[in-house]
Amino acid sequence: MHVIGIPEQLVPSAEQMIDTFDRMIARQNAFRDKHGENVIYDIQYADQLRDPIGQMRKLYAHFNEQLTPESEAAMVTLLADNSQGKHDYRLEEFGLTAAGMRRHFQDYCERYDISQREAAN
Repeated sequence: MHVIGIPEQLVPSAEQMIDTFDRMIARQNAFRDKHGENVIYDIQYADQLRDPIGQMRKLYAHFNEQLTPESEAAMVTLLADNSQGKHDYRLEEFGLTAAGMRRHFQDYCERYDISQREAAN
């Protein structure tokens, strides 16, 4: 696929991204409310960064699935070969503030026990 357009028109605005997150949160909350909390397995972002393979083991165990040695090895390889590296974005680049984002997503952070420290990172 080839997209033609002015680059500024191809990059979603901060408002569009927030709206997308709001819709994703509402949909998964509705799904949980209908089917139960355990149908979705939550992984805290900080935990995923700290121990990605350990988190995948917990995810597989939660759903009573076997994480095969081959799958785990593939995950380890993917992590080692990650050519994208770390992305470093600042809210201010998008006209946003940490305080504003904490206010906007306060209910979400409270429901899923996301600490203010983690939310600020």
